[in-house]
Amino acid sequence: MKVSNHDDVAVIDLETTFTARGGEQAFENAYMPLLPTCHRFVLDFERIEELDSKRLAAIVVFYKRARANGSVVVLASVGTLVKETLRITRLDRILRVAATRNEGITVARGADLTLP
Repeated sequence: MKVSNHDDVAVIDLETTFTARGGEQAFENAYMPLLPTCHRFVLDFERIEELDSKRLAAIVVFYKRARANGSVVVLASVGTLVKETLRITRLDRILRVAATRNEGITVARGADLTLP
């Protein structure tokens, strides 16, 4: 996982390794050190075509930990299959989704940290 900082927004690039065996652990290792100090996150799905249940669970766990810390999470560059998975699981009603990485950064910056 590659993490880049855009002023007050941490962008986590979910690489194809996220969907490989052990990818959810690599994801957790990337975000855990950021949780105490960062309050705006963008997860960039540009390289992710689909999500299985383990990876979906990893996203939900991250979201819950981030929200418990008062942080906002935006999913960006989400493809058709991932969008469909979010719709079927109704997570599209909870998670913020932006069309592009830059839009995700803008949404994260403008988000009210007191709202879910």
